[in-house]
Amino acid sequence: MGATTRAAALNGQQWIGGIYPPGDARLHWADDIIRRAIGAYGCELWVDASDIDQPSGSDVQMWPARYGIDPAQPISSKRPEYSADGWNGRPCVLFDNVGEALTCSVDLSTTPSATLIISAQTNAAAAAAVVFEYGQNVISDRGILMYFNSLKPYVMSAQNGVPSRQEGADTVEDRRVVVGGVFDSSTTPDVSQLWKADAPFVGRVTNLLADVNTSEPTTNYAANTAWLGSRNDGAVLPLDGSVREVLLIPARVPEDVMRLLMHALAIKGDVA
Repeated sequence: MGATTRAAALNGQQWIGGIYPPGDARLHWADDIIRRAIGAYGCELWVDASDIDQPSGSDVQMWPARYGIDPAQPISSKRPEYSADGWNGRPCVLFDNVGEALTCSVDLSTTPSATLIISAQTNAAAAAAVVFEYGQNVISDRGILMYFNSLKPYVMSAQNGVPSRQEGADTVEDRRVVVGGVFDSSTTPDVSQLWKADAPFVGRVTNLLADVNTSEPTTNYAANTAWLGSRNDGAVLPLDGSVREVLLIPARVPEDVMRLLMHALAIKGDVA
């Protein structure tokens, strides 16, 4: 029995060769996997664009959170746009590269580790675009960062700003992807895993870069503000693209759980 099958069995699920139940049962399976992980490891933030109830094309002042505090933007000019069908016929939040951002009230100051998984799409091909950052600047704020870049499309950093995990030479613009990272905040960051799931087959969940540092983390994260869609409330590296779902867990989840969570977000985002 493989690690993924064992994890599914422990969660009371069936997992046979990446085959999922048909129809809505797939979505129920995916949400159940996420909720079970939250029950085991906790949650700082879980938002799904399917929960936004407002007209398509209107500004998003507040994104209702399933867990955690609702991400919000009090300044009207910095609000992203809700699209009921902009993600291959599914709901998403659109950021237009002019400094739009949602503030996320999360607190990682009591933990040295975190797991972040995001369904996102970028339209930018030439510059870095931040999807999520905890801390105004990870160089000094002991934060975490997930962003797209034209040279190394999937990039994550922790604590002192070292781009400890980056991978890929393929173009990512106009592609829906699920990107996940497991972070820790030790003095020499052990940003242990960077993951990706993308088209054309949901069963393809790739561990882009594996652990190269086995030291245990020694420092908790600082108390920081987090933003979705840019760095520093829209001031730097804004996203030109969309976000469908965000899951932030205040723990370093095991590899088999990470694979299940990546599959779950890929199913819900139709990244297949």
